[in-house]
Amino acid sequence: NEWDEFISHAVHEIKNPLASAKGYADLLLRRAKKEENESYSKGLNVISQQLTKATVLLDQMSDTSRIATNRLQIAHSPADLAELVRRAVQNQQIKTEQHSIQIDGADERLPVDLDEGRIGQVIEAMIANAVRFSPNGSVIAVRLERAKAANGTALARIVVADQGIGVPAGEEARIFQRFKRGSNVAGMYSGLGLGLYVASEVATRHGGRMWLESAPKQGSTCYFELPVAA
Repeated sequence: NEWDEFISHAVHEIKNPLASAKGYADLLLRRAKKEENESYSKGLNVISQQLTKATVLLDQMSDTSRIATNRLQIAHSPADLAELVRRAVQNQQIKTEQHSIQIDGADERLPVDLDEGRIGQVIEAMIANAVRFSPNGSVIAVRLERAKAANGTALARIVVADQGIGVPAGEEARIFQRFKRGSNVAGMYSGLGLGLYVASEVATRHGGRMWLESAPKQGSTCYFELPVAA
């Protein structure tokens, strides 16, 4: 519809100046670090991080528009899921100094056929969500498991467990809906409430599923399961 077309066009127009600003900020940041100018480095680093955050939000808006108009593209190709998990953990650890993201089960190769960029997006959304709703100094545990469905289909399962505020009972499915969060955090955190919504749509398009197990003030465990070739 016209609204989704407008969102798609607006996102494109807004991302262009943001990309240009981030390019110059990163260039100046490299120069400041080379010259060991701490005062400039700190400020430029904040600018670069905030521009990245804004771009991620715009990408989520764009993906939501694509989902609404059935234009979300999935391009399958051979990949190593273990490598994708390690990369996602590394990318998210760079963004937080206040949390320790630990990884387990991702040492051995796990060949898969999927959209590498989109699945990386799913894993990062799971970790980012855990970080956002967890106290500083806490651990985020990421685990890659191999499993089997009842019909014998080989599965890969990615598990992200946090020590955060949790989700009220009965609202576990709510956080995968567009613009939705647990009622215990309404209005308390930044963001659009789209990260896990887009992630769950990507999971579904890979023949997979996502779900959450949680208890208030006892943390949450997010699961992403998808079939893999034998």
